[in-house]
Amino acid sequence: MSAVNSDMASEAPKRKKRTFASVMQTLLVFVMLASFAMITQQLEVFFTVGELEIDLGLLLYQIGLGTLIFSSLLQIAFGNIPPGASFGKTMRILGIAIAIIIAVFGIGILLARPLTEMGS
Repeated sequence: MSAVNSDMASEAPKRKKRTFASVMQTLLVFVMLASFAMITQQLEVFFTVGELEIDLGLLLYQIGLGTLIFSSLLQIAFGNIPPGASFGKTMRILGIAIAIIIAVFGIGILLARPLTEMGS
């Protein structure tokens, strides 16, 4: 009977190890869901720190909005990484994606003033 049990144990399906990119994509989805919850909350709780009065609802909204923007940009980068990529390849592609995102925002910032001056 023990021989049968050992044969069955060796035939048990092995769990496939998830890659870093797939784990990060899953994590980013949950971070984005949490940030949506922070944005849509409507708390009206105020507390005072020293002489400063803080609106907790507004603070959560601001943190949620920043988190959503950051996690969305990271999701764009991780979404373009092949599922089977190794950690090193993932980091290289992530670096390239972040460089492209920075370049696009930089060009947009540099072109904003000249384009608005042309329009007025």
